[in-house]
Amino acid sequence: MLKTLRWTWPVLLLALVFLLPWGCYLSRPTTEMKVVVLDKTVPFRTWVEHRSLFWLMDHLKVRNLSGEPYNGRKDYLGAFPGPEPGDRPAQTRDLALSDAIGADLVYIADTYGVYEDDLKSGSKMEAALERSPKIYGGLERAEAEAAVASLNAGNKLVVEFNTLASPTRSGPREIMEQALGVRWTRWVGRYFPRLEDDQEGPRWLVRNYEAEWDRDWEFEGAGYVLLQDDAHVEVLQVGRESERNGLVLMREQPVDRLLEGARDGVGYAFWFSIVE
Repeated sequence: MLKTLRWTWPVLLLALVFLLPWGCYLSRPTTEMKVVVLDKTVPFRTWVEHRSLFWLMDHLKVRNLSGEPYNGRKDYLGAFPGPEPGDRPAQTRDLALSDAIGADLVYIADTYGVYEDDLKSGSKMEAALERSPKIYGGLERAEAEAAVASLNAGNKLVVEFNTLASPTRSGPREIMEQALGVRWTRWVGRYFPRLEDDQEGPRWLVRNYEAEWDRDWEFEGAGYVLLQDDAHVEVLQVGRESERNGLVLMREQPVDRLLEGARDGVGYAFWFSIVE
């Protein structure tokens, strides 16, 4: 009897550790919202640019108006990848006014797009590090007008990188800038933990730097690369031109009520637009 009890309590405790979070999730109330997501950068069936958003909506139990979970493989607009790696998009669909005007939230995840050389990696499903012809991408004027119409109707609008930068043209960009209260400086940037890694950054970036500055790309270690209009290149090395090792997200003060439960200092390791 004592032997049985001695082994029962650890098993019950272990089960509680695993089941308690699941129980908390099941007990959390659901929230029904019409969420419209636009993602044009989906060359492969990985849905990388909006996958985390759909994970978060599922975690928070955000449901569609029918009470069903959102499906990140189909419940969005933009580029829909073909059945096999390397296939051209099976379908594309732009954001329309009819999509946006009745939405509680319009979320523009990425409009950079799909390019010819992205598809050449086939089963490796790796984005190309060289420029190539665009298949589909960039925010269109009608899409910008639809997003702003939804915002003006009192709904929420969230815009991520890359929406303002290339290949979006000046017309739709200016519409978004006015609505968001920002101006894109024509600069984008990214933090690289290893500037010498030629498998991470675009190869044309290195060529542009060497042509502009008439010197070899001999950077090593961590640093930031800043680009203006995909042409002018600046490199800020950590420990020399920059003190901070890596970007973190900080909440603007005073903190908005919607962000009270968030925390400062979360790392960010991708491209960003510089706005003012």
